[in-house]
Amino acid sequence: MGCPEIDMLRPCRLCLILAVALGCGRVPIHDQPDSGSEPPPLQPDAGTPIVALALNPPTDTIVVGSTDKFAAVARLPGGATLDVTALADWASSDPEVATVSEGAVTALHAGKANISASYQTFTAAATLTVSTAPLQSIAVAPQGPTLALGATQQLTATGTYADGTQVDLTDGAIWTSGNPSAATVSPSGLVTGVAAGLSPVTASIGSVSGSTTVTVVAPTLVAVAVTPATATLPAGQTEQLTATGTYSDGSGQNITTSAIWLSSSGVVAVSNSAGSQGVVTGVSRGQATVTAILQGVKGTATVTVP
Repeated sequence: MGCPEIDMLRPCRLCLILAVALGCGRVPIHDQPDSGSEPPPLQPDAGTPIVALALNPPTDTIVVGSTDKFAAVARLPGGATLDVTALADWASSDPEVATVSEGAVTALHAGKANISASYQTFTAAATLTVSTAPLQSIAVAPQGPTLALGATQQLTATGTYADGTQVDLTDGAIWTSGNPSAATVSPSGLVTGVAAGLSPVTASIGSVSGSTTVTVVAPTLVAVAVTPATATLPAGQTEQLTATGTYSDGSGQNITTSAIWLSSSGVVAVSNSAGSQGVVTGVSRGQATVTAILQGVKGTATVTVP
């Protein structure tokens, strides 16, 4: 029997004994890999290096007991920005005035504190002022906005305190609409026009409030088109013309039965009777301009009687 062929990387015990018994000489043994070892863990991606870091807003004023939110915005090479609020390390220069966690600050006592965020090798800071003065008034802006149906308008609420401090209370105020059938308002002060009419919109905190009146208007007619734009009718024959109105919101509507119809010449007659508005009749040889009018806006067609 010859010497067995041995896998030097993964030798079996029986093969080694047989090889020695047959006098195959010294059999080299290689270390086997440790089947219980784990591959080294993958290192987390450190992210793209940034070139600048800023806090938004750069300054803020809130009252004792209230909260607000700062955002940490990093600028990348090439000018793109990245919100790193949740990744940054946050700190308050005076935790007795305000604390901060992932950009969210809580006002504890009157005073000032620098709120800072660190990310990679950059640090940015913002100044936070905490006031204890009572709220005296709330101003809602803009005053008296006008909206088309379906349009929206963002309102803001600015509070003025007894010490003269002014604070943006848009996100903290309670917003209400006095006439939701005309205009609705979201918890953040976004107004939507629902139907033509007026609606007072109020922002309030406790017993202090401010308001504005929102006017919602129906879209206005801006153009009228008559089709067909040209028509040829033998005497005694009729054809239906159609008037289509285009409104300020871009919508279109068939206004054939709403418009007033006129003919520039007796060679063509046009009806305004219920059920036949816009029907033209050839009377005698010639040509006439037929006009449809609604709310002062006109559209025309040319009708020829051969």
